[in-house]
Amino acid sequence: MTMSLILLENKWILEFLYTLIIVAICLAIVFKADRFVRLSSHQGIRYFRNAFLFYGLAFSMRYVLGIFYDFSLNHLGLIRGIFEYSLVMAGFFLLYSLIWKKFEFSKLDKNTSLFNGKVIIFHLIAIIISVADVLFGNYYFMFSSQIMTFFFASIISFFNYRKRKQYKFPKFYFIAMLLGLIVWILNFLTASVFNWNYLFLLDIGLINGIFFLILLYGVIKITKNDSKKA
Repeated sequence: MTMSLILLENKWILEFLYTLIIVAICLAIVFKADRFVRLSSHQGIRYFRNAFLFYGLAFSMRYVLGIFYDFSLNHLGLIRGIFEYSLVMAGFFLLYSLIWKKFEFSKLDKNTSLFNGKVIIFHLIAIIISVADVLFGNYYFMFSSQIMTFFFASIISFFNYRKRKQYKFPKFYFIAMLLGLIVWILNFLTASVFNWNYLFLLDIGLINGIFFLILLYGVIKITKNDSKKA
């Protein structure tokens, strides 16, 4: 039996383990980032933390969506809409964590960072994108939005890294955003050219896992350094 057949026959086990690992990483990042927010009152980290709240929800819904799809269950459109909305919002929060200073002037807004007046536009755009994809029966609005999101995030994080080479986190952020951009481009190609080839999706999943691990490592490093200073 070839490796490809083994992987296909154990698809659901791999999907479950992958989801479990990614959601666990997201929760770890959320808790680590939240601790850093409490110590530093850094607004950008609040938005960074929010991204992984939505990533955790998105990957949980992705797993549920696969179950609903394979067993032809009802409410497929609703589950898919929540999945896309969460995934798009996660990308938007990552981007906004890089540019929030251009729109907010206080160091720490007392209002919630999840639904304040600045990010409500992202929520509306994410809803429109997810509804449009569900109605048209494809993922192209999501792909397009996230390719653009990670393209701009890669450029911004690169210049941040150039300005602050003495700090490690901007370097991790830039590498992660570049990997995120690659993942979204590969996802688009897999959907449009390779008809959702499962082996290609596994390769993309590995790159995506590296994306999350790099950001987790970066968060662990800055929280550890901050605790030493304290």
